Amino acid sequence: MQFIECDFSDLQNVKKLSKEINSSCDKVDILINNAGLCKMKFSQNPQGLEQTMAINHLAHFMLTSDMMELLSKSSGVPRIVNVSSRAHEHGGSPLNVTGGIEPMFEDQYLKEDKNQKSYDFAEQYGRSKLANIHFTKGLEAYSKKTGVALKTACLHPGVISSDFFREFGNDSFYYRYQSVISPILNFFIKTPEEGAQTTLFCALASDDVIQ
Repeated sequence: MQFIECDFSDLQNVKKLSKEINSSCDKVDILINNAGLCKMKFSQNPQGLEQTMAINHLAHFMLTSDMMELLSKSSGVPRIVNVSSRAHEHGGSPLNVTGGIEPMFEDQYLKEDKNQKSYDFAEQYGRSKLANIHFTKGLEAYSKKTGVALKTACLHPGVISSDFFREFGNDSFYYRYQSVISPILNFFIKTPEEGAQTTLFCALASDDVIQ
């Protein structure tokens, strides 16, 4: 097993990761796109793109695109698993997918308006998760159009006990009342091990099971 650290908030890092994987691996059988966060306040990455969308979707899109050649060398049918969320229902305006696997965004979804007053962290997170779903459908369309063997899956892992809310800051409602909220939530949410099961199923189940 090899571990390679990568900060997805900078797309240049994703490019470096892609090059390292392409130089050290002969093939890729399964690709799981699972990096994610929710920025409470508007912020931009070094490329000037809104952070939540850049990390949750654009970095995955770039990495997947750069992995296509290695995926094509898989001994079986390669599989791409995109971890989305039911929060996509709060994603606001729909995103269109045209031209194979290339999703088209309006500029406002990437950079938001200049005064940043319209930024809604929940809607932007939902929009990024909606993009994951459209990306998965786009990959499937790409496979059918080109004849390239590819199996794709997209999932909601459930609500999981993790440090997901770390970006909300110490002054957020969650952190101020964490000592009260956490014990209650733990009765209803999954552990990280439980939360990984749906992702692992989508990655490892036989091709005839993943529709």
